Amino acid sequence: MHKQLNSLFANRRRTEAIGKLACAALLTTTTALCASDPDGVTLINQASLLAAGTPYTITQAGSYRLSSNLGANSIVISIQAANVTLDLNGFSILTTASGIISNGPGTAILNGFVTGLGAGKAMGNGLTFYQPTARVDHVTVSNFSTGIAGTSDLTVSNSTVSANGNWGIDCDGGSLVVSNSIVSGNYTGIGAGGTAALLTGNTIAGSTLHGVNIHATGTGATVTNNTILGNGGAGVATAGITGIGSNTFAGNRSGDWIGVGPVSMKNNVCGGGTVC
Repeated sequence: MHKQLNSLFANRRRTEAIGKLACAALLTTTTALCASDPDGVTLINQASLLAAGTPYTITQAGSYRLSSNLGANSIVISIQAANVTLDLNGFSILTTASGIISNGPGTAILNGFVTGLGAGKAMGNGLTFYQPTARVDHVTVSNFSTGIAGTSDLTVSNSTVSANGNWGIDCDGGSLVVSNSIVSGNYTGIGAGGTAALLTGNTIAGSTLHGVNIHATGTGATVTNNTILGNGGAGVATAGITGIGSNTFAGNRSGDWIGVGPVSMKNNVCGGGTVC
């Protein structure tokens, strides 16, 4: 009896080991049969996108990770749950429409690329957040109508947003925080229309119109420690009270700042190298 039990357990262990090896092998290809990696994160790849149809829809909270590039001629990923973290894992989302839309609060998009395809700009937005407390970190978004669009409480850090035909980054409600990012070559670099905005440590350059547009009279904004240069309009255009301090301005066609609410916090290097 003991010999039979030992033999049974040994066969079971061999079967489990073979299953784990097969699953690991499958994860290195494009199959969607193994839905998560060893740390429990749900994996998404082109095969799972094709199997599910576009957009790939996330309906449960949790952590998700790309294991390949994703491409589609429509919205690629739709997030319909709260508290979803999507790690792009160094891969790209490529589309002629919109990259990712989220209808769930607490969405985080991390570590990768979202790129619009086509002779002109993609028709939609790179990232669109319809609920508050969205976060974007270490993501490059380019060649859309608007690169990153939020309706309330959006945080963008350590990211690059470029070559978008309307806004680079725009948030119409709540608070907007953009830090340590490069926002370049968009029609307007950064727009804020909520109750508060903090823009710090960024390079904001080469916009067709303004580098920064605080476009709501009720917005209280702080713009500090940025390099703002070569924009076709003003460096900062503001309709609300905006503190501007310790920035470097150069080559902004309509001036360093314009509007009804700018307040110098001093220590800015303004056009012509003067301190203002």
